[in-house]
Amino acid sequence: MTTAEKFDSSLSKWLSSLDEPWNRLRYAVFRHNLKRHLPEGALRILDAGGGSGSDAIPLALDGHQVTLVDFSAQMLDQARQNAEASGAADRMTFQQADVMDIPALFPEPAFDAVLCHNVIQYVEDMPGAVKAICAPLKPGGVVSVININRYSDTLQAALLRLDLDQAREQIGLTEAYTPMFETTLKRYAGEEMIAPLEAADCALLGHYGVRCVNDYIQDNTLKADPEFYARLERLEIALSSEYPYYLIARFFQLIAQKQEPIQA
Repeated sequence: MTTAEKFDSSLSKWLSSLDEPWNRLRYAVFRHNLKRHLPEGALRILDAGGGSGSDAIPLALDGHQVTLVDFSAQMLDQARQNAEASGAADRMTFQQADVMDIPALFPEPAFDAVLCHNVIQYVEDMPGAVKAICAPLKPGGVVSVININRYSDTLQAALLRLDLDQAREQIGLTEAYTPMFETTLKRYAGEEMIAPLEAADCALLGHYGVRCVNDYIQDNTLKADPEFYARLERLEIALSSEYPYYLIARFFQLIAQKQEPIQA
C-alpha cells in the first residue's frame, strides 16, 4: 500500500479525531502564530499537503484565496465537501499532487504565504521538500512549517506512560510509527529545519511550540470542560513563543520569510 493509499484509508479516523480538544487546541495555536506574520489584506495562500482543509478553510473564510494541494484523493474530496459546507468554496481551489511537484505546478512566485503543516515528516527528502514548497513564494512572502517535535516523544513516554526504558530508547531516534496513518514518519527538532529554510532563501521570523503543556496533562476529561479548555488555550498561546517551553511542545512551528533575490 502506498503512502497516499494509507492516508486515503485512514480518512475516517482522521476526521473523527478533529473534534478532540487537543486537536482544536493545535489548530487554534497554529492560526494564532501564523497571524503574527501574515501581511495585511487579502492574500493568495498555498496549503501544501492540506489534507481535509482544517488549515485552509478558516483562511478562506477570512477572505484569502487558498489553493489546497494534497496527494490523497480521499482527503481532497473531503476538503471540497468541507469547503462547500462552510461557505468557503468560492475562495478555494484544489489540486491532487505531491509536494515535490509544487515547483512544476507553480513555476512563478505567485503566493503571499505557503503552509506545510504535518507533511515534511512523511517525505524522504526533507531539504528537497522544503525547497519545493518555498519555490512559489513571492519575495517577502511567509512560509509556515509545522511538524511533530521529536523531543516530545521522550517526555511523553516518561511523564504520561511512566515508561522510563522506552523514554531512554527514544533519545535520538529519527523515525517513529504513527497508528493514525499506519506508517512511519521522520522525527525532527525545530532547529533542524532552519538550515533547509535558509537554503530555500527563507529567513526565520519565529520559532514556536504548539501544545507546550497539553500533552503532559494526563487527565483528558478535563480538556473537554469548556472553562478548563479556555484557560488551557490562553496558556498555550502565551507559552508558544517563550523559551524554553517551545522546545518541549508536541509540535514545532517555524515561520520564515522569502528574501528578495540578490541583484547581480
